[in-house]
Amino acid sequence: MFELSAIELDDEANFRSISNSRRAKLDRHLLHLVEPSVLASYTAYSKSAGYAKKMEPIEVDEETKKALVRNYNSLDTGGSHGDLRSRILGLARNSRCPYCRRVDVVTLDHYLPKNSWPELSVFSRNLIPVCMECNWKKLNKVGIGLDRFIHPYFDSLPAASVLFADVLDAKGRIAVAYRIDASEQVPEELLRAWSFHFAELGLADVYAADAVEEVAVLAETVRILSEGGASSVGIDEHVEIQLRSLERVQGLNHWKPVLYKSISTVLQSSRRDDFVEAITSF
Repeated sequence: MFELSAIELDDEANFRSISNSRRAKLDRHLLHLVEPSVLASYTAYSKSAGYAKKMEPIEVDEETKKALVRNYNSLDTGGSHGDLRSRILGLARNSRCPYCRRVDVVTLDHYLPKNSWPELSVFSRNLIPVCMECNWKKLNKVGIGLDRFIHPYFDSLPAASVLFADVLDAKGRIAVAYRIDASEQVPEELLRAWSFHFAELGLADVYAADAVEEVAVLAETVRILSEGGASSVGIDEHVEIQLRSLERVQGLNHWKPVLYKSISTVLQSSRRDDFVEAITSF
């Protein structure tokens, strides 16, 4: 999960521009009437950091709601404001989805769903560049109370570890399992959000699947080291180098350095021989 810096955009002017570009005269009229309420919602959203609990949707009739939702079509490729879509997609670091940090971004997610908050359909701080898988899993979910999705524009990544992994099962076999765990250095509200986000997007399963491939690469590395006459200490050195470099580049709470941290911990524990045997035969 990444932090993102929102684009610098005059959202008020953008709403007026999109509304005025609508072909249907009735839509332009309805959007003009509701503009003060929309702009007030923009201010409320920024003050509440997109927290649904503090954001009541504006009350509008069905035709006005449809006109607000249809504004989003202007952001389609080839639409009157398609450049805004491209700019927001370009916010993603290395094009990776900020919700999962695994897959390239291809679409925009409405952090607060546009069907429930139509006034936010083109508000830039409500539009998150994401991968298709996360967008599909999130759908129109919002959460209740402290249980909510991480907001890349407003939530800061914790300086402490909250994502952890286990690499061995009770029988000494390699079986990677990820979890969110408590940390005294992380506020309860943020930890609840991370836990909800992690569970609703099924990140435990997708991280574990990615970890299997990484473990396979490590197993091959171990075999190459052994063929070269390296002792089991060589495994420790390789794991530590991977861990330090990955933490520097990807931080403490990316699935890959978390995997190597777990492996490093096991190598320094009474289960070291179990892991060495398991990785050698993996």
